[in-house]
Amino acid sequence: MSIIQKLSSIITIATSSNSQLQKLKPSKDDALKLNVIKSEFPMAFDFLLKALKQPFDLLPRYLWNFQYPEQPDKAHQTKFIKAMQCMLTNYWNNCAVDKQRMDDHERTFWIKHIVPIFQAFGNQCGFVDFSWCEVQLHQHRLQTADPFTGERGIIRYVDGLGKDDKQHERVVMECSSGLKLRQAHAEYDTIKQIHSLMCIHQGIITRYPNASCKTLARVQVYGIQLIKEKVTLS
Repeated sequence: MSIIQKLSSIITIATSSNSQLQKLKPSKDDALKLNVIKSEFPMAFDFLLKALKQPFDLLPRYLWNFQYPEQPDKAHQTKFIKAMQCMLTNYWNNCAVDKQRMDDHERTFWIKHIVPIFQAFGNQCGFVDFSWCEVQLHQHRLQTADPFTGERGIIRYVDGLGKDDKQHERVVMECSSGLKLRQAHAEYDTIKQIHSLMCIHQGIITRYPNASCKTLARVQVYGIQLIKEKVTLS
């Protein structure tokens, strides 16, 4: 039995190695067509396809000359398009250098390529507010405190933390390697990530002691882990 199968009862891991997760593992045709974006955000989908067809040197001009829809019911698509503009601008900026410098430090790839994606999503869509690099996970300290002696809990730092509009922790992020795999470090971060999500869930249960199991089962928190160039969603 794989690790993913053993953990399936308490956590969902969305990665290409998870054969059990069919609904988040689309067919080849679906992946190529980006059907989810096409159906939910048709204008953003059209914007993205046209952006990918632009000559490299003209990409910034296309991105920032785009006319946003004026209809109020299209506001959610406008936010998504603005996030894409920021993400693709950062991509263009990283590519538009005379010489690419290879750096195997784990934070380099993380800050250069991954952080801007989520920061743009958070800033423009407004669902999550992110903090970065050695951020204290509040719920870990609360859930590891001793309720009998009053001894304070253990401080845990994470590489990225997303909070919702009520400042409740919702997304935990870990950068577990540079371009070279550090197996032991990656495995430790995976366990750390799962425990961090469990602490957040426990905090939600503590805040709402009268909530039904059915309601609590619908609550979702997310883990993002970077190992080499692969990002895994839990």
